Amino acid sequence: FHPPMYFFLANLSLTDACFTSASVPKMLANIHTQSWTISYSECLVQLYFLILFGGLDNFLLAVMAYDRYVAICQPLYYSTAMSCQLCALMLGMCWMLSNFAALLHTLLLTWVVFCAHKAIRHFYCDPRALLKLACSDTHINEVMLITMGLMFLTTPLMLIILSYVRISCAVFGISSSTGQWKAFSTCGSHLTVVLLFYGSLLGVYLLPPSTHSADRESRAAILYMVIIPMLNPLIYTLRN
Repeated sequence: FHPPMYFFLANLSLTDACFTSASVPKMLANIHTQSWTISYSECLVQLYFLILFGGLDNFLLAVMAYDRYVAICQPLYYSTAMSCQLCALMLGMCWMLSNFAALLHTLLLTWVVFCAHKAIRHFYCDPRALLKLACSDTHINEVMLITMGLMFLTTPLMLIILSYVRISCAVFGISSSTGQWKAFSTCGSHLTVVLLFYGSLLGVYLLPPSTHSADRESRAAILYMVIIPMLNPLIYTLRN
């Protein structure tokens, strides 16, 4: 059971470290120097890496849910179904899709003309906040932002939910409570990470627009961009 799970876990840890590193060092530098600025080129680079590693985080959580599904629902075929070639292929697909979305958003943003006022109430280059500063037409950017948001949030989340529905059906079919607990315990760490990550994301982006505020979104961003990536290794380490 170990090789595929730890293969994806190692990549998740690397992704979390890179995701946090894309924004936190600049934030700490701004706090230290009391200079709340970022250059245009730095903003584009930061945006690219945030979308890249944020999307990769979503896809890896979905792939890890599929790994748990195969391990519990089809244990006899696990070594065949989760071969090294398939794991590498799924990881490559995650990287390719995330890189495509990050590159697309960054290139589209280079065509946007910004007004004289260039201040946003965020500690990172949030694409939605940046588009509010535009003086040119941003219809394509907004459409792609919604499309990619559905692809990177809704699709992986639906795959995770579907995997756990199938897992629950298989586990509740076990007659002994000890067997049920043993099966569910293998998913405990992953399920905790999923609930923390998607709970903070959906708690912000699914709220009615009237409840949105820059302060609320900044606090939520700190939660899923700084605190949760820091907790992920601890959650898996304690389980192991």
